Amino acid sequence: MKKVMVMVLAVAAAGAFVAGCGGGNTAGNAAPAKVTRPEPKGDYKGKKMPETANAEAAANTWKANCASCHGEGAAGDGSLGSGLNPKPTDLTAAAFQDAVGDDYLFWRISEGNPDMMFGNTSGMRGFSSEIKEEDRWNLVKFIRSKKK
Repeated sequence: MKKVMVMVLAVAAAGAFVAGCGGGNTAGNAAPAKVTRPEPKGDYKGKKMPETANAEAAANTWKANCASCHGEGAAGDGSLGSGLNPKPTDLTAAAFQDAVGDDYLFWRISEGNPDMMFGNTSGMRGFSSEIKEEDRWNLVKFIRSKKK
């Protein structure tokens, strides 16, 4: 009975993680009909991208911090991402882009995946201590520029 309960909890935890963490590459597959993600937490909820955000200014930051998992073009196909479970999100997918606000993207870039549950080899770390705020907003603009 104890083994069954542990298995049930593990499956439920994995399902909750996949649904809410930002994982789930849709590259090569039909885009999901509806993408759901958790609401940004705390002060991140409702944040607005500054008009000065610049996608081109984010290119080097993207290459240095994001491309290894999310790929050069943000399609979730980076070289390190192939070994992760779940796979990095295809940030170019219209279904994803339409489902999340700028505040969500900024929150995930800043804080990573604070809801990550054990047992998965994926879970983006946060960059708030390494990438200054202006550059994180530039990354949001960069991601928005990749929408298909």
